[in-house]
Amino acid sequence: MDVIIGEMSDRPSDAELDELRDLLCAWDPIGVIPGAPRDEYDCVMAPLIGWLRRGESPEQIALYLEEMIRDHFGLRPVWGSLPSRTLAAEATAWYVRVMP
Repeated sequence: MDVIIGEMSDRPSDAELDELRDLLCAWDPIGVIPGAPRDEYDCVMAPLIGWLRRGESPEQIALYLEEMIRDHFGLRPVWGSLPSRTLAAEATAWYVRVMP
């Protein structure tokens, strides 16, 4: 699935987006990985990159992510999933590395 990131002149490469996809699959807030398609959380990628681009803090991104899981998936994060704050911090480090 192609991830639409909007009108970005400098966008992450496909390989870099795969790295972000790996982070999202490790996060797995609704507990479907393994067994679900690898692109299960691609709907989160464009908003996440947008938040990172705007310089949102990891704490704010974690709140956005949890709200998105409730609103988009209609679920609460499951026990045992990677905490949203951890994903937000890892995604921030990813963004700093790929979009200096």
